[in-house]
Amino acid sequence: MLSLSTIAGTEISNLSWVNFQSAGWVSFQSAPTANQQLELAYSVYTGLVLRQTLLHYGPLKNGSASWANHQISIRQNGLNWQLMVDNNTKLELVPWACSCALPDDINKLPSQRVICWPGIELEDSVDAALIGCALRVSPMDLYVVERMGALVDQVLSRVVLAGYAVPVMPLPGPVAMAGKIIKGLKVQGSQLQILNRIADEDAANMQASFAKHARQELGQAFDSRLKELQALSRCPVCAESSELTTQNDGGFSSVCKQCETKRYWRKVTGTDWEYQQLLNGIDIFRVNGRRSMTFPVDRSL
Repeated sequence: MLSLSTIAGTEISNLSWVNFQSAGWVSFQSAPTANQQLELAYSVYTGLVLRQTLLHYGPLKNGSASWANHQISIRQNGLNWQLMVDNNTKLELVPWACSCALPDDINKLPSQRVICWPGIELEDSVDAALIGCALRVSPMDLYVVERMGALVDQVLSRVVLAGYAVPVMPLPGPVAMAGKIIKGLKVQGSQLQILNRIADEDAANMQASFAKHARQELGQAFDSRLKELQALSRCPVCAESSELTTQNDGGFSSVCKQCETKRYWRKVTGTDWEYQQLLNGIDIFRVNGRRSMTFPVDRSL
């Protein structure tokens, strides 16, 4: 039996020896070819599920897509799959083609590394997308794309939430004056925050003001915040535009007029924040799948 530390801490394809419970240490060269084929096939299947999940964010071209001013891409590393945002690894999936039950130390993995395993012993288990640091990925599971989707949605939501209401600064005087009259922007002194969707004409005028009066980096920061805000302003369930209502703690609330999905981005304490997304007033994976979620975010990272 492969130990969790073996599969989670080292690339399986690079191992020269594997510790089988019944046979002791066996070299891969003499291990059954069928076992290697199973590991490879399961890795390919995990990658296909990941690709299918990402279609929610747009079609992938050569394993890459542009979203919210970020570049999303997937990369295979040995048997593992990595979800990259702007060439930074945000999630690593470690396929484990094993019919065994999960090890007891499943919660001791780094947060961005997730074990994917068939979960044959679970039968019907759809109360949660994740079990500790493990994700059930099986062609026998009708919820497989929903499970992977819930995980990926959390990862990518963290990316755009991290930039909400983060000020662009220091502003030159003319840019600050231009921003003060635009609905959706908040200007205080030499700082500008984008708190809600702004009209296309207003966005173009601000971009022209940045280009004329500010350093290039400030204009790029404004464009980045603007596109992230546009992504947040689309309902994640039905993709319709949804107004964000700014809260006193610097977060927001939103209710979609089309599907009535409710979203809350709120401060808990210090740098600890929470994002909650409710469909039909509930966050139950068995009922809503990836369409509802609640997860914490540490904004100090």
